[in-house]
Amino acid sequence: MIHKSSSSSAPFEKLRVWHDAVAFAVLVYRLTAAWPASERYGLTSQVRRACVSVVANLAEGSARLGKRAFHAFCQIAYGSLKEVEALLHVAVAL
Repeated sequence: MIHKSSSSSAPFEKLRVWHDAVAFAVLVYRLTAAWPASERYGLTSQVRRACVSVVANLAEGSARLGKRAFHAFCQIAYGSLKEVEALLHVAVAL
């Protein structure tokens, strides 16, 4: 069994931002289901993976000890969110 000796962060299930990220990922999965089959392994896959990365990095960061480590994972999650934004711009332009 793994125990954390001390942490300033909450379990990810208690983070509102994590729940929002999950809801956003579900929405993106539903929207991209209607995208062309030719994009299944291209744009569709990439935007979905980036959404999942947001969720995963928030969860992983919450398990790290200290605010600095959690903040670093939040920055990674934010970067993935900006990736989703950019990819959605590409999708609209297509």
